[in-house]
Amino acid sequence: MDAWMWPLKDELELTRNIQQPVLFINSETFQTAANLERMKRFVANADYAERSVLTLKGSIHDNQNDVPYLLPWYIRRFTYHSVINPLLAIQLNNCISLRYLRRYLGHPLDDEHSKLSEHYAQWIYQGIP
Repeated sequence: MDAWMWPLKDELELTRNIQQPVLFINSETFQTAANLERMKRFVANADYAERSVLTLKGSIHDNQNDVPYLLPWYIRRFTYHSVINPLLAIQLNNCISLRYLRRYLGHPLDDEHSKLSEHYAQWIYQGIP
């Protein structure tokens, strides 16, 4: 989640050698153009497995962690410029992650997760903007 790709900037062969599926879940305001270009290399060189990039629209980097659940006073007290509700963002993030893991680990998909991501599909962008 919000992958930091700078350490892999010179690892061109790595994008071809990874044979496992890869999922990137990004916050809309966190990613840089250089970071997204490195993600494109991983997605473009997907000869062996699915590689996906999803962006939660209106989200910020803090939406990728448990701060909204553990420290709700933090959100109210300090400026927290998330367009999407922080609790919805982490729910969608968890839903996307669980659906992905279930699919690749051979577990049945959960209807609740499918319904949640379908209901809030307007907040999910597929691909690299």
